[in-house]
Amino acid sequence: MIASDGGETLHAAWDQHVEAKRSRLRRVKTVATALLPVMAIVFVTAARYQAQLPALAWVAAFCEAALVGGLADWFAVVALFRHPAGVPLPHTAIVPRNKDRIGSQLGVFVEANFLTPANIAAELREFDLARSLVRWFAIPANGTRVVSALREFVPRVIDAVDDGDMQRVIVRVVNDELEKADLARVAARLLSALLEGDRQQQLLDQGLLIASGFLNEQRGEIKRRFAKRSLLTPPWLDSY
Repeated sequence: MIASDGGETLHAAWDQHVEAKRSRLRRVKTVATALLPVMAIVFVTAARYQAQLPALAWVAAFCEAALVGGLADWFAVVALFRHPAGVPLPHTAIVPRNKDRIGSQLGVFVEANFLTPANIAAELREFDLARSLVRWFAIPANGTRVVSALREFVPRVIDAVDDGDMQRVIVRVVNDELEKADLARVAARLLSALLEGDRQQQLLDQGLLIASGFLNEQRGEIKRRFAKRSLLTPPWLDSY
């Protein structure tokens, strides 16, 4: 239940973030588009009356530069992702036509510069899982959260017992023990033992192997969910 509520909260926050980004993008596009006809009107007006007022030549030059720059930027950005106005001009729709090559080169770059064994090993050496867990359990609020989660989970397991009296006894004993349990001290002792025997590396290696196998088995589901949530990225990037 806690995980479900947390997931829904994260999804709601992400949806709000995406909607805010879209709203800001629409506002910026509206302002930029509206400025083009304004510059055109001012340019025509200044060019027409600059003979009577020579200073208007500067205004005309400014508006002309704004028009040319705005149209050039529009064409350049649109040409990256589609054909301008649907016309299949040469050197347009660059990303859709070259997405496979771009994705392949991006993958090679990331693999060669970030996912090298030396970089990964360095990050793993710096990450001290045992000490992080000790610090996490040392916070009283975290221990309380774990106890609360166990209290919600244990009754569901006990419901499988048919004897009503047995259920009540087990529930009372478990609740009493959970209230008296010092999870932070137990976790600290366990993790200290791992650190003294230098067994945390073995535990980390086994954990990474299990996580790697699980992720490989869930590759299709991960791609599907990422594509569903990443509304602002193209499908080829989702697949990569």
